Amino acid sequence: MNSIGTLKTAAICVSGHVLSTDVDKVAHVPDFCDTCGHQIRTACWSCGRPLVGDFYGTTPFAPDPYKRPAFCRYCSAPHPWHVAAISAAHTVIDSTGIPQAEKALLRADLADLATEAPHVASTTRAKDFVERVLTDPVGRQIYLNVLSEATRKLIAGG
Repeated sequence: MNSIGTLKTAAICVSGHVLSTDVDKVAHVPDFCDTCGHQIRTACWSCGRPLVGDFYGTTPFAPDPYKRPAFCRYCSAPHPWHVAAISAAHTVIDSTGIPQAEKALLRADLADLATEAPHVASTTRAKDFVERVLTDPVGRQIYLNVLSEATRKLIAGG
């Protein structure tokens, strides 16, 4: 614990199902997820440092609700669930009838759109893609799942 608070360790499966946001409160972390059967981890697959869980602060302010991280806070490697979401979004983009050059731009934009401060050009292309091309609700949701909350709000206009 530092003067601000304590960051706890989460237990999350390869698919992204969160078993616990504080493994100290769980009697036993199972090896496999009871939702999908994939392996459960408490450490980054890349660097081995703890997966970010809940934050318990010493200030009177309530923390934001837990949000499963897309990237490791220590080595910045994407977690497996984020890699899978990006791969699925690539499949959605590739399945459309738009020109290859536009597909390449949209694929390249995904990393930027996953941040809380995406570039205007990326956001504009994504908004156009969602409104003009993604009429299938399943494909739309798969694509939107990769985007940060801030980007989704920009695209929705709110």
